[in-house]
Amino acid sequence: MWRTSPFSVLNGWKERKSVLRFVRKKRSLLGLDITTSSVKVVELSLVAGQYRVECLAVEPMPPNAISDRTVADPQAVGEAIARAVRRTGSACREVA
Repeated sequence: MWRTSPFSVLNGWKERKSVLRFVRKKRSLLGLDITTSSVKVVELSLVAGQYRVECLAVEPMPPNAISDRTVADPQAVGEAIARAVRRTGSACREVA
């Protein structure tokens, strides 16, 4: 004899599946925009099939670091990017 209904096993699976949905790591991605005047970093996450902005940071670009679409000072550009990423507080390392 069944002590519990065979359908209770399925119901238990559904409950575990809904709990796992909260435990899963959210998929996130950093967007990076580099211009002559600033560096912008945005973190997007995919939640329920839609993208959501998690955080955003804008850092000024040092003068003359980029000129005529050419990086004149790679060290300064790299530091501006690092400051912007640090400012977001994101642990994500995937960048688009």
